[in-house]
Order: sequence, then C-alpha cells, then structure tokens
Amino acid sequence: MTSDLTIKSEPKFECELCIENYNNFDRKPFSLVPCGHAICFSCFNSLQKPNCPFCRTKYESKIPNWEIIKRLPKPTIPIIYYQIEIKMNSLNSVTAELNTNIDLFFSNAKNKAQMTITDNSNENNEDLNEKLKTLLKLIDHKHQQTIEVHENLRKTLDNLKKKIDLDENKYSNENLKLIKNDIEIVIAKTMEKSNFFSQKKTQLEQLFKEYNSKPNEELIRKFENLFFDLDSTNSFNQHIASLFSIGNSISPNNQIASDNLPAEDNLDALTFSSRQKLTVVTIIFFTLIIFIIYPLAMIVIGALHLGECPINFLIPIWLIVGGSSNILGDVLTAVLISYLLFRTFRQRSFGEKLLFVFFLLLPFFMVQVFTIAWFFTGNAWIYPIYNQVQSENKLNSSTYCNQTVFNFSFWTLNIVYILFAIMLIIGNLVCCCICFLKK
Repeated sequence: MTSDLTIKSEPKFECELCIENYNNFDRKPFSLVPCGHAICFSCFNSLQKPNCPFCRTKYESKIPNWEIIKRLPKPTIPIIYYQIEIKMNSLNSVTAELNTNIDLFFSNAKNKAQMTITDNSNENNEDLNEKLKTLLKLIDHKHQQTIEVHENLRKTLDNLKKKIDLDENKYSNENLKLIKNDIEIVIAKTMEKSNFFSQKKTQLEQLFKEYNSKPNEELIRKFENLFFDLDSTNSFNQHIASLFSIGNSISPNNQIASDNLPAEDNLDALTFSSRQKLTVVTIIFFTLIIFIIYPLAMIVIGALHLGECPINFLIPIWLIVGGSSNILGDVLTAVLISYLLFRTFRQRSFGEKLLFVFFLLLPFFMVQVFTIAWFFTGNAWIYPIYNQVQSENKLNSSTYCNQTVFNFSFWTLNIVYILFAIMLIIGNLVCCCICFLKK
C-alpha cells in the first residue's frame, strides 16, 4: 500500500492529455490554478474553454510546474545547429559579395555616365547632354533604392541569428531543419542575384568598350536598357528585397508564447522605425515643455521678487532653486525614457553601460533626491510663518513678504500634497478593483 501511494505521488513526465513527454519548450509543464492539474503548454493553447480538461473546474491562470521542470533532462544541442552556423557564415559571405557587386555596378555606371557627359560637353550637343543627365538621375534613383535593400538584408541576418538562438529552436531538431532549409534558399537566391549584378557590371564595361566612350543615341539607349531590365519583372527594390522575405517569415511550427520566452528577448524585440522614433521623441518633447512651465514660473517669480521677503529671505531662493532642480529632473527623465526606449541595456557595450550609469542614471537619482529634500526644506521655511506673514506694511521687515512670492510658494507645497493624495486614492481604488475582480 505504501508503494502504491509513493507511485501516485511521483510526478509524471508526460502530459496526460496528449501522452507526449514534457520538455522546456512547446511541451513545458504548467499547473492550472486552483485545481493543480498538470498540462503541457501545447495542450493548454488548444483548450477551447477555460476549464480543466480533467476535473472540469474553471481555471484562473497557469503557473510553471517547477517540481516537474527541475527534474527534466537537460536538453542537448543537435548537430544540425553547428551545421547552420557554417551555413550562416556562407550566407554572410555571399551577402557581402552581393553588396560589393551592387556597389561596383552603380559606382561604375555613375562614373561612366559622368564621363560621357563631360565628353559630350565638348561636342556642344545639348539634346544628347539632356538625355545623359536624365540617365544619371535614373542611376541615382536606382542606387538610392538599394539602400533599403541593404537595410533589409542587415535586419534579415540579425533576425535569423536571433531565431536560431531561441531555446525553442536551438534544441529542436525539427525547427532547425526548417531554418536550415530556408537559409539554403536565401543563399542560393543571394548568389543568383550577386551573379546577376556581376554580369550587369561586365555588360556595362563591354558596352563602353564597343563605343569607345563616344556618346551617341545608340549608346544611351543601351545604357538605359541595363537599368530598365532590372524592372522587367518587378520594381527594383522588390526585385532584391524579396530575396530576404524568407528570413523575416521564419517561425517554428510550435511557437512558444511570449510569457515562455526570456524577458531580455522581449526587450530586444522593441524596435522603432525612423518615423515612429520621430513621433515618440516629439511626444516626449511636448510633454517636457508642459512639465517645465510651472518650474519656469517658480524661477521667474523668485527672481523678480528676490529681495522682497524679509521675514525669510530664503523663500524666493527656494523658488529659484526648486524650479531649476525640477527642470533638470524633467530633462533627465525625458532623456532617460528616450534612451531606454531605443536602446535596451543588453545591447550596450561595457563602456557605454558605464557612461549610462555615471552620466545619466546617477545624476538622475541625485537630482530626484535633492528635489525631494529641497521640497521638505520649503515646508520648514514656509508653513511655520503662515500665521505671521503680512504683505501690506513693507516697513515691518519682521513679518513682511511679497504676496505673490509667499502665496505662490505656499500653494506650490499644497498642490504637491493634493496631487500625492489623489494618486494615493486612485492607487487604492485600482488595488481594490483588482482584488474584487479576482474574487
């Protein structure tokens, strides 16, 4: 009987729903809350209703079953992973060759066109010269389009490297086979396009040897055909960028949800286009302007009435220093938010991390601590004299303070406390609502 109980208490290493062995990826074991039944991640995703498939109890959430996870065998990296590394090196090589051939083709084409324009200027053939200038604009336009292709290529290679190193791919022989097959396709198409531009470069050289660089209508027509041929099946950018759409669409059949991926990978996925960056920076900039209006008013009022509060001459100084520290804190906050949005801590070099800590993070915390301390200093200077201060008799220096200075300082402190109380009330209400919804 004891042995029977022991067997029943031992955790099972296969999902009782699909009878597949647990692993740390698509078959990761989870316990349903509150019933506690274990189920693999894949089966959990296939559930149609929020009910436990064993006891039919409605579950609230799932948590990793660490009792099973810690006993799972450590996964090994398949041999194909190292084969893919070799393939990636080959892809980097053919990519560099493609970029070189594209750059050589366009640089040669620009040089030839410019040389032909110079030669034609001596012939005083304005009509032909205009056609050559139009051709040069066409070459510049086509070359400009390749900049996007270079960027697509770089992003695709980075994307491939990240996908290969994801745990659900790195230890999965099936997923690695799919990735390897896609990399081989990308290599083949990249080599094909590299040869295509190499041939174009050769055709360009032969064309100018044939006409001995003498400009005429036939030369220009054939010159133009070299570029129109690029658009014979698709636009130039799509013609090249389509090579790399495979790499951007690679995804394993059994993809793990984001809560099963490392937090650092999710941070790295936060990327912005140039337009999105401009929008975010613009929003932060205008928000900063709104936030520094009140501190600017503190500085202006304190400076205008610097010697007009003899009851405590430090009150105008408190406004000036307080406004300045608030503006500095707001600027550092804006810079910090922008920097953290566009560059995650994992992406930085060691030297950049040191600069970030000592020249941004440390000053930010120092300014915040000083601002809080300066706020409570104002409490000690302003509240005790509230019942003594008067703004009518300037000759009585023991009780006089400019009405604008004192009232502005007094209500600055009050507004901070009111805002703090509102935030506290809202926070408590949110917590109560969350607790109520959970029940």
